[in-house]
Amino acid sequence: MCLKKELSVEKYNHFLLLSTSIYILASKVAVDFTWLSCAEKMLKKFISQTETLYGSEFLVYNMHALSHLHTDVQNFGPLDGFSAFPFENHMQNLKRMLRAKNKPFQQCVNRIYEMDEIERTKVALKPKLGSKLLDLNKNELSFKQPDNCCLTTEYKFVLVLGASESDEVICQEFLDFRRFYSYPIDSIHLKIFVIHNLNTEIKCIDRNKLLKKCYLIPYEQTKFVAIPLL
Repeated sequence: MCLKKELSVEKYNHFLLLSTSIYILASKVAVDFTWLSCAEKMLKKFISQTETLYGSEFLVYNMHALSHLHTDVQNFGPLDGFSAFPFENHMQNLKRMLRAKNKPFQQCVNRIYEMDEIERTKVALKPKLGSKLLDLNKNELSFKQPDNCCLTTEYKFVLVLGASESDEVICQEFLDFRRFYSYPIDSIHLKIFVIHNLNTEIKCIDRNKLLKKCYLIPYEQTKFVAIPLL
């Protein structure tokens, strides 16, 4: 979205090929053959256009690896299920645990044990937040914007303002929404919308109607782009 005004139409559409295909491959729909085939075609198109737009020097090994990404997802499931990124990101934490050159493994084990003890103490002392947080599919949902947007089972976008003891949530509903992009596929299929016109009326709905937490991004003055979290 932030690139839309910075890139030419050709380059922006080229980026959407990559962004949309990776979003599909990281989601649960990736196990469906139709969606997997769609992502494969988009990645191949992305690779084929890269040299024309950016030059042959961009055709590196990582670009070639993208052409096999759909096969990996077919064999192992959605991307986040077998990605090594969490381990790579944690390497810096392991390095900071070392105080000497000898016995690095023992140092890491001792530091991890100490951190676990500290975390257990924090949990024991942490006050219950009660009505300030909800757990939605392992995502913490607060009652403050922009961290409180949800997609409901009726495919409506709401801002959750609070919760009652009767398993209901208090919310406001966005009245208008439209597709965010139509290329390379219609963003409606991914439940990605531009939403606006927040209803001032406050309503209560069953908590079980909250389907997914959404990432809410400001867009065009009073509008937002709502992207369901995977």
